[in-house]
Amino acid sequence: MYLFEHTESGTHLIGEAKYKSEAGTEHAADNKLIGCAKHQESVSREPVAVMLDAENLPGRCCVAAMVKAQSMGLMPQGMAFANWQERFSKHKGSWSDIISRLKIQAIQVDRCPGKKNAVDIAIAAHAISLHEKDGLKNFFIVSNDGDYLYLVKLLRSKGCSVYGYGTTVANRHFRDSFNEFFCVT
Repeated sequence: MYLFEHTESGTHLIGEAKYKSEAGTEHAADNKLIGCAKHQESVSREPVAVMLDAENLPGRCCVAAMVKAQSMGLMPQGMAFANWQERFSKHKGSWSDIISRLKIQAIQVDRCPGKKNAVDIAIAAHAISLHEKDGLKNFFIVSNDGDYLYLVKLLRSKGCSVYGYGTTVANRHFRDSFNEFFCVT
């Protein structure tokens, strides 16, 4: 599976979609991984924010979501949210490889000890800001976390297209709230 860049001068191959598992083994993203996404010519070439809850899903889901967004004719702008100081110490190989290969912005999210949901709040605040300040209309939320349900409904009520990417573990009600939810198998 290949990654493409859409520019005014045309569509350009920028590399093969690969990822490293947490064990450090390199894998090519295949059709099974990305839900049979294949490259198609861009129709809209609209930007899409691919917002990954990196504390909720493995990096292969980020790779798959980026490829899927491109296959839909969108220009993905990847953002992975996590406490990276903690994340890199545990899973350095897989995440640093994915972030550098796909040019994903790693957004550091600090949290208070013993508290959770800091990443959820950061993603929600960032998404609303991108829509309100930059006029962004397309979002991929890469997570199984039903806590994003209100964010999805809010963005959709403002005329945005919101796509979900996760696994079959995600709650059915959460999956149904998106324009479309893609499952990584």
